Amino acid sequence: MNYAAGGAAVDNPAVPHDLLIGPTVTQAAGYESIAPVPRAGKVTLAGGTATVSSPWAFTESLIHLTNVGPSGTVGTPCVSLLSAGSFTIQSTSDADASTVAWMIR
Repeated sequence: MNYAAGGAAVDNPAVPHDLLIGPTVTQAAGYESIAPVPRAGKVTLAGGTATVSSPWAFTESLIHLTNVGPSGTVGTPCVSLLSAGSFTIQSTSDADASTVAWMIR
């Protein structure tokens, strides 16, 4: 809605009501990235552990894990370390070589 000088709403269908963000919008300091960075992926454990780097990882992030390719002595995967920019997945089995799907929320 647009508002007239007296404060009354003026509905002008030629003016969009939603904010549209185009592909050239930049972040602070002029940084512009057009490369998509997924919030989900897969990683294969080696010795029951793997580290994933992601700019979407923060100390407050929720990370969901699912074993999608059991291999070796399968254990239960969990996030053992979470920091800004990366997280570590560790299995309860040191011989786990499974492929684990992850998703950051």
